[in-house]
Amino acid sequence: MADLDTPPGGSLAIKHDLTASELRLCVDGILDLSSRGQFGRAVERALTRLDGRRLVIDLGGVDAIDSTGLGELIESLTRCDQGDAAWTLLPSQAVERLLVLVGVGRRRSDQSGSWLASGDPGDE
Repeated sequence: MADLDTPPGGSLAIKHDLTASELRLCVDGILDLSSRGQFGRAVERALTRLDGRRLVIDLGGVDAIDSTGLGELIESLTRCDQGDAAWTLLPSQAVERLLVLVGVGRRRSDQSGSWLASGDPGDE
């Protein structure tokens, strides 16, 4: 499944970790115009390989995100929902700040846990 990983270099690196219960995409770098398409393609490939696993999108290593990256993230989560994939989003502080600023961003496909920008922020 090495084709889920992006090659080193550039502003974004994506690696995967597969266990019996989840497929985790670990994203490091900058999610912006210069990396357009990389993240979305990695999510698309992951969706075809879930086989009942949860997709964990770990953006803990994302240092910065712009509007292009935000759009790609939202589109990817929408594709996960449309494909009935169970997913969890683990945003970095930079990503979470942007999601809160624009008023979007739930953490899980089943809508449990906190919303990043609405509802009771203490519902973790």
